[in-house]
Amino acid sequence: MDLIFPEKKEAFTRLLSGLDSVTELGPSVSLATSYPPSEITRRIDQDTASLDELSRILKARRNDFTPIFSLPPEVMWSILELCARNEPPQAGPVGPTLATRGWKARIPATHEKLGWIKMGHICQRLRSVVLGIPALWASIAFTLPKGHEEILVRAQSAPLTIELIHQPPAGMPQITISRLQFARRIALDLVVPEAEDLWSSLATIERPNSKVFSVLENLSVSAARLLEDITTSSLDATPIRAPRLRRLKLQNHFVPCNFSSLETLDLDLNLNLPIPYEARNSARPHKILDGDIVREILSRCTNLRRLALCGTQFGILPAPSGQHAAISLTRLKHLRLRTPISFVRSVWSNIILGSETQIEVQLHAMDAAFDESIAATSAGEENAFLSTLLSRLGAPHMPKVIGVRLECRVNIETRLVLAVKKLGTLTSERQGPLAEDCEFILDVRVARHERDRTMDAPSLFMQLLQDLPKYVDLAGVETLALYLPRLQGYPAVTWCTILVPYMSVRSLIVDEFPFQDSLWNAFCPAPDSGARPVLPSVVALFVLPDRLMAGGTYGFPPGEKLPLWEDILIGFRHRAEARVGIQQIVFGMFARVEAEQLDELKTVVPQVVDIRLTASYEPGEEFL
Repeated sequence: MDLIFPEKKEAFTRLLSGLDSVTELGPSVSLATSYPPSEITRRIDQDTASLDELSRILKARRNDFTPIFSLPPEVMWSILELCARNEPPQAGPVGPTLATRGWKARIPATHEKLGWIKMGHICQRLRSVVLGIPALWASIAFTLPKGHEEILVRAQSAPLTIELIHQPPAGMPQITISRLQFARRIALDLVVPEAEDLWSSLATIERPNSKVFSVLENLSVSAARLLEDITTSSLDATPIRAPRLRRLKLQNHFVPCNFSSLETLDLDLNLNLPIPYEARNSARPHKILDGDIVREILSRCTNLRRLALCGTQFGILPAPSGQHAAISLTRLKHLRLRTPISFVRSVWSNIILGSETQIEVQLHAMDAAFDESIAATSAGEENAFLSTLLSRLGAPHMPKVIGVRLECRVNIETRLVLAVKKLGTLTSERQGPLAEDCEFILDVRVARHERDRTMDAPSLFMQLLQDLPKYVDLAGVETLALYLPRLQGYPAVTWCTILVPYMSVRSLIVDEFPFQDSLWNAFCPAPDSGARPVLPSVVALFVLPDRLMAGGTYGFPPGEKLPLWEDILIGFRHRAEARVGIQQIVFGMFARVEAEQLDELKTVVPQVVDIRLTASYEPGEEFL
């Protein structure tokens, strides 16, 4: 203060010495007796305004020395753009449905989330930086239900993001049409009438004299049903005139394009959409994309980095032959298949992948829940395909696996994740050893229904844990995550046998603490049992329940239970005495443990870390 306004130093010193002393407020007392109350009020308001302005000046001066403002402008822009991707403004959660033209169009709720716009409210300096990045504003020009004109002014000439995926406010479609050629990304949901009208107005894109979308890089079009047959003629039709188009997502729709220039292709053909049953079974039924056409599309995608095929309306690809050799997709970085097993296997037999391709597969037979014979057949094919996937990872040229995650969701869905080292990368995990510096080379989910008598989800869980060493070298595995199903009939001795190949694991991740009695008796056997603890290299235990599972357990089968708390402390002591002690326990977000239990754990474990989420949240609320 005295550096900027030295003449104020004496006044502030007197204020700090105590304002309750009448003797030190002589002028104020004189003022109070010499002027009417209205004049006193006016002068006090003037002084208050001056102090407010002084406060703003001081805060602005202090902000100048904030570490982030010492960074070069281009670095600050990169940070803000990263924040913008993590927390974009939203029009609010999906609200009630609006019946229009026989469809159910989604409309936004009444409240919005400002997202990264709030950064401009922190201080004037940061606001000027945010306003100076037109690309940020261009990305949300048509996201919020109001303020489009002002946002377009701030976007200047930056390429726009145009979305019509919910019921738009009045006037927005007209603005959208006028700006369409300047869009970097276009996303249309044809269930929304305005989006359907807009797409119909663009029917001229297949004509030679159609408009050129010179900056369009990302196009997403979705519809309720695939109503037209896609043939070779459809593939050879005049493509959309978008020379920079690299990412294409189509849901129950088709757009002719130059497939050889695409880097990302996402095809979703599915009947599981919120449409009336009678429309689904109308005179224009939902089409199935023929397997030969799928193969032709893939053969034209010579530059793909990401490929996703989802849904049930795909025909099986023909087997490779002399006329149709397997398709080389060695540049592919990520492959996602979320389709019935028969289609997955046909795709797999028709493509050749590189050693670093990340594979994400979700197997869920739609009819298996209603037909026991289909369930048994699908389960057999799924088990065989799992062996094929794991055999691929065991090849000598494949990267070494450093992490294994195996989980079972409510005894229905089994998930297996294999991680390899990749420094500087982040995964979909929010916490724990598998959250960074690795990538998931394999992520496979298998759903099993009650009608499946061949192998239910818990049995598949144990079978994968037992068979994995037959296919993959586990000598370098440092992290093992076990999200256990409600098991029955697996004593501690079984766990000791199954977990022998996982001797190198140093970090164990579980979703509950304490975990089930049978595994606990193998991990920390009683001192009088004479058994050696399983997983002897483990030094860190992470308790990282998912939000879905944090609200409570789903019950235990007969004969299965949780160990007593006293046995937990004794077990940790026994491991320490056996020279295989746990050095660290980390309780992540949503973990359930009492404060006094944490104190007791600190007596037997050198380091206990509690990073649980302490803020309250509503059930079903997404954590950001």
